This record gives sequence, C-alpha cells and structure tokens, in this order.
Amino acid sequence: LNGLDRADARALVAHHGVTTRDEGALRHFMDQFGRHSLLLTVIAGRIRDYRPAPGDFDAWYADEGQSLRLSELEIKQRRTDILQYAFDGLAPELRKLLCQVAAFRYPVDYATISALNPYQESSDHRENQSKFHAGLGELEDRGLLQWDRTANRYDLHPIVRAYAFEELQGNERTATFLHIRDYFESVPPDEDERNPTEIVHLRRRLEIYHALVGAGLLDKAADFYEQQLSETLEYSIATYPLVVELLTPLFTSGTDRLPALSSASRQSMITGKLAGAFYQMGQNTQAITLKELVIKLALDRQDAPNLGSSLLSYAASLRNDNHLAAV
Repeated sequence: LNGLDRADARALVAHHGVTTRDEGALRHFMDQFGRHSLLLTVIAGRIRDYRPAPGDFDAWYADEGQSLRLSELEIKQRRTDILQYAFDGLAPELRKLLCQVAAFRYPVDYATISALNPYQESSDHRENQSKFHAGLGELEDRGLLQWDRTANRYDLHPIVRAYAFEELQGNERTATFLHIRDYFESVPPDEDERNPTEIVHLRRRLEIYHALVGAGLLDKAADFYEQQLSETLEYSIATYPLVVELLTPLFTSGTDRLPALSSASRQSMITGKLAGAFYQMGQNTQAITLKELVIKLALDRQDAPNLGSSLLSYAASLRNDNHLAAV
C-alpha cells in the first residue's frame, strides 16, 4: 500500500505521543520508509518508550534513530531493519510471545493467547495475569499486536506476522507448533464444529492441522486431514482452493512429485485428493500430472482396484481437455 501523506503521517506519530522541535528532521526520517502507517506506529512506540526522554523525537534520533541509516537501504530492507529495531526493544518474554502468536493461522481469542502467558513463574495468579496484561498492552502500544476489543481477538499485521514467524527457528518453532496442537486438542468441539457449514466452523481443526504441518509431522497431518477435514472441505462446503492450500505443503519437492509421506497408501490418498481439487477448479494440467503419479504408484504396488479408479479419474481429466484418445 502507498504510505500516508506527510500531514497524516505527522498526525499519526503525534497521536502516539511523539514530539519534535525539528519538523524537517522528522519529515526526512519518515520519508525514508515511505511514511508507511505500520512502520510509523512501530517507530512511534519505540520513541514513546525512549527512557531518557519519552516521546522526544530529537533526543531519540540523536541517540538511536540515526544508526538505522535507512536512506542507504532498499525499501524491503528498510522495513526489515525497522522491525528488527522494534523487536530488539522488547523484553525477551514479550518477543517470544509475539513470535508464538505469529505461528497461529488465525486471530486468537483471549483464552488461546493466555495459554502462551510467559509470566507463570510464581504461584500468584493475579500477579502473573497482571504482568501478562501489561505485556499485551505494551505490544499493542508499540503497534506490533492488534486487539479487536469487540470480538476480544488478537492478531498481527501481515508484515509483522511474517517477520515474527521467521524469528521462530529450530526446536523453538517445533515446540511452539506442538504447544498449539496440544492446546486445540484439549478444547472440545462446539456445536458449529460438529455440524460445520462454513470454514470458520473448522477453525479449531485447521489450527491443529497447520500445527502438525509446522512441526514437521506430515504423516500425522495427512491422517488428520483425511479423518477430520476431507469430507467437509471436499463435499459439504466444497472449498477446493482451501484444499489446495492445505495439501500443497505436504509436497515438499513440488506438486509434480509424490508428497513427503512415509507410506505409499498415504501418498496415493493425498495425491489423489490434491488432483481432485485441481480438477474441480478447472486446472487440468496440474490435475493430470498428479493423477499420473497415482497411476504409477498403483502400478508399482500392483494395486488393481486403485489402478482402475485412478484410470477412470485420469480419463475424466483428459476428456475435459479433449484428449480422451490418449487413454
């Protein structure tokens, strides 16, 4: 998106408590990153929390702001440097909390984000909760966490989410996804989930699925998809783009190769489902490639029943492209 005009950008940082005696210097600084509203809010949060002179742009800039040297960087790198600067100003526990929230696929309610409360070192529940609420307030004030008060849900701006998620690496990333899986598995399904008619009704199951994929448990993710998502997504709701979105990560070498699953039966099942989704979307080229993989797999396994149904499905795709003679 285009940035704000100069007057609106100045009003935004003033709203966040930033003052200056040198309007030209502030204007030049904001121009360096296109007066992007998210970055303005993030920077304003750091300036407001600058302890030697809270909210004083001039003092902050002389001490810290100049070191960013944004004018020497490409716009993408400027954005990254600003976010890095914002994250560096966070206490370690808040930085970790923000990165963990980025691992969720959807906005999270209070109960869910509370499961990540990093302040549980003592038995004093009220003290821990008070620290947690203060931490959430700090993240919101800094422009890093968004709180929808009406729905009482927490979310991240896509740019912040992408940056924060990349901060999760190795064992910490795996542990976060396993924690998300365990949390949602402990939440009982509500009536809407038992009789889903919209994608939003499947939010709990989708979070579990994404957590399994994120943790690298691809076999378990494939089984979970088949048992908990397949029928609803492919038939009841028939949302084929979502099916493609969910299954593609299982194909770690690309969708012209079999998925990275440990058994041929899982490979055949998931490949066939992805092929079917592409077929329903009218993307026959992708569907045919995948159906050929299923046929080859059936031949290698000498699986006659699956081979027969796969050939019929393959013929349907060829017929749509007027290539039936190729059968």
